[in-house]
Amino acid sequence: MPSNDPSAWTLSQRLDTGRGQIAWDSVGSGPPLVLVHGTPSRSVLWRNVAPLLAEQNTVYVFDLLGYGQSQRHVQQEVSIRVHGDVLSELVQTWGLDKP
Repeated sequence: MPSNDPSAWTLSQRLDTGRGQIAWDSVGSGPPLVLVHGTPSRSVLWRNVAPLLAEQNTVYVFDLLGYGQSQRHVQQEVSIRVHGDVLSELVQTWGLDKP
């Protein structure tokens, strides 16, 4: 994952959620920290921040459904509610008590 070059940014993990496939990754060790990008954007915006935060944390990054390396398709619903549902599934997958 960590790369200062935006074109080299890759998320190595995939999660099939009830809403579509999500690309995600983690780096570091320590207390968990989840980074969520805004819209319209993608996780690559964390490329310079995640490695610094990973010095003391386990940093989780992902692309919201319909953005970046996550699944997108015609007429896909990408409401705040859908993003919340997907984040909930990710938090469970990561074994976190709370985001």
